[in-house]
Amino acid sequence: QVSRILTQAIAKNLAIQVTYYSLSHPEGMKRRLHPIAMANSGLRWHCRAYDEYRKEFRDFNVSRMKDVAIAGNSSWTAKDDDCWMQTITLRISPQPALTVEQKRVIMMDKGEGDFYEVSIRAAMAEYYLQFHLIDKHERSESDDPTIRPLYLENYDEVSRWLF
Repeated sequence: QVSRILTQAIAKNLAIQVTYYSLSHPEGMKRRLHPIAMANSGLRWHCRAYDEYRKEFRDFNVSRMKDVAIAGNSSWTAKDDDCWMQTITLRISPQPALTVEQKRVIMMDKGEGDFYEVSIRAAMAEYYLQFHLIDKHERSESDDPTIRPLYLENYDEVSRWLF
């Protein structure tokens, strides 16, 4: 039911009324949203929408939406959301504290070379890093780089798109 209403709202450029449950509002909070897209993070479905309460585009976990209903026309579109429209490149590398042999083994999963790159919507970048267990920063040897052997090498370039 929720996915059907969200899909309809996105296709017809409609706003929705929803009760949304979050850690900051575990009792649920009524919100008026303007959905522009749905995306799977690898772990769950999200609805990208303009939130009238926060006055910005945000991601909403679809499974936390209840009492969803169409609430009229929307003037917000995907083109209004810079984070959704922007494509960025993530440069992923093995942790520098790994041995040369460990780095080679890690990169066998991604092909040859010292790094790999992924082009992705800016709004989805954080989810990509989470799903693939990629650190945002280098780990030292004392932090055991084998726990998360990959890190985001160009963090400074893309950090404004991450949360």
